[in-house]
Amino acid sequence: MHAFGNETPSSMKNLLQSLKVMTIATMWNNGVWSAPLYYLYKNGCFYFFSSPASRHITGALGSSCKSSASIYQDDSSFSKIKGIQMGGYVKVVKSRAESLGVAFAYAVKYGFTKDRELNFLKETDVFVTSMDYLHYFQSSFRASLYKFVPVETIYMDNSVRIGFRQEITL
Repeated sequence: MHAFGNETPSSMKNLLQSLKVMTIATMWNNGVWSAPLYYLYKNGCFYFFSSPASRHITGALGSSCKSSASIYQDDSSFSKIKGIQMGGYVKVVKSRAESLGVAFAYAVKYGFTKDRELNFLKETDVFVTSMDYLHYFQSSFRASLYKFVPVETIYMDNSVRIGFRQEITL
């Protein structure tokens, strides 16, 4: 990964780890569609749970299999907006080991492991393990686990200069 202005590889990774929402765009039903998703960045991929019947999933897994995604740090000043824009593809996560590890990390990132937020799990006698998190996300939200795999990644940072863009490798 490259360093830009005040950004360093570690600060870029910190940015990706600290932000929560990724917008994914796909072709769908002879048109285009985008959707905001909570994501987990891990091992160069962006993991998310979503309904298999959703427009962005049916489009992403459809005939073109191409998608784009963006993640950016919101700011009230356009001169401070920074983030990444990506082109790539979406895959269903089929590996059980990968799914369990991601489900647990996702639960940690989004606070499902905090005692005060586990009441919904305790009420249904669910044991809090990686498998239970995976099952919880799948059954409660009728969601499957997917990952966006970037092929091209552009870092944009208006604090360097308005319109600053540079291709990077995550």
